[in-house]
Amino acid sequence: MAVTELEAKVTIAKIVQLAYDTNGDKAANIIFGRGGYSIAIDQSGEVQMSGSIGNTIIFNGDPALDGLGFKVKRVSVNFTNGDGGTVNFNGSFDFVAGTSISVAGSFDVYNMIKSCSGLLCKAARFLDGRDAQIEQELQQYIR
Repeated sequence: MAVTELEAKVTIAKIVQLAYDTNGDKAANIIFGRGGYSIAIDQSGEVQMSGSIGNTIIFNGDPALDGLGFKVKRVSVNFTNGDGGTVNFNGSFDFVAGTSISVAGSFDVYNMIKSCSGLLCKAARFLDGRDAQIEQELQQYIR
């Protein structure tokens, strides 16, 4: 069984949300900055988020990657600002097993982050049965 396009898109949204949850204003400056940004994830789960004006943050992406069920070799995603607060993205996932998937889409990053960030969201993730609900909430912002 392979990773589906929707699972890959939700994982991208989880990474963006994790960046905000763990890095706050630094992540927001990259996400809402001019010129877009990129995310690169290596085999160890280290995420590097870089803005077009040189801002970079590094954090552990394992909490967002764990739900995939496959060991990631490399992930690369490029984001550009769209209209009305949307962010367009193109990404590729390469897995240790030799498979890969490419995805493209968009999401409303402002509403996504606002819907589930900070301490309340972190607490909700630890409650039984809440992972599916949080994932469904993320899916509503992805196109």
